[in-house]
Amino acid sequence: MDSMSRSLSAAGVVLFALALTACGTFKSSCAKPDDYANAKDLAPLEVPAGLEAPDTRAALKVPELVDPERARVDDEGCIDHPPKFAEPKPAPQA
Repeated sequence: MDSMSRSLSAAGVVLFALALTACGTFKSSCAKPDDYANAKDLAPLEVPAGLEAPDTRAALKVPELVDPERARVDDEGCIDHPPKFAEPKPAPQA
């Protein structure tokens, strides 16, 4: 392989990687609810006669939602951007 075809191959790989990373920047969860937003609980597992039920003692228990979802304000931005967990410290005065 000569240096020209190596350069073109490297440029192609870089462009492909950039195209893949750019795909995530256009998707926004603010535009529409995610797939899980309309999720429904399923009926408990029904074990056919003659079989044993699985051990569910260590199963994850999801608590019921009792508080309504807090409405988001436009200033908060999209949920795609995580909230700040700590307030920035004020700059020391000289």
